[in-house]
Amino acid sequence: MPMRKRPLLPLLLLLGWSLARPSTSEACSCGELGLEAAARQAPAVYEVEITATHVEAADTPDCKNSQATCVRSRWYEAKVKRVWKGTVPARVKLLGGPDNAMCGASPLTGKRWIMFGVVNDDAEHKLHLCDHHLRYRGKDAARLTKLLGKPKPPVRS
Repeated sequence: MPMRKRPLLPLLLLLGWSLARPSTSEACSCGELGLEAAARQAPAVYEVEITATHVEAADTPDCKNSQATCVRSRWYEAKVKRVWKGTVPARVKLLGGPDNAMCGASPLTGKRWIMFGVVNDDAEHKLHLCDHHLRYRGKDAARLTKLLGKPKPPVRS
């Protein structure tokens, strides 16, 4: 009985595509810079306390027919405690992503964070997983002071 040839090229292409395509968790991951590298690269480095959380629900047919909460946008009001680098106002608005699939960061109200990134002219900082912001720890603050110098107060508006 003669052996029938099967086309392998489509199968190999499909296998290659599935292996090369990033998963959701990989798509929302960043290389770890470490505190020192993140501090050197960021235009602003500052400590905040989250004072309020705002969530706007999406009003789409998919969300109305779903058990899951659909988030259109979320943002956080934050009081700036001190600034190691850059010019940062006393209050900032941290703009998060609509949900974790968009790689937006989600600080919790009342928690302190060290932020690395850009604050625009409207006192907004767009949060993203790759901003390398981290939950406040005293030892990190001490390392930043050693690296960047004594922190200064935020700019009063």
